[in-house]
Amino acid sequence: MKDKLKKVLNEYGEEGQANQFAQECAELIVALTKDDKENIKEEIADVKVMIEQFKMFEAIRESQ
Repeated sequence: MKDKLKKVLNEYGEEGQANQFAQECAELIVALTKDDKENIKEEIADVKVMIEQFKMFEAIRESQ
């Protein structure tokens, strides 16, 4: 998993992933606004992935 995240970080960069994170949050906001329960579940999962990714990015930077 850590190797995959390193690849993502190297390929897209932290700024690119920060933009993706913002996009995922925006999609969650839209789903919440529309009260689309199924989409809300999906978007929460996406946001959780991004949160974990950024935690791991921090750990990767600290270990370098």
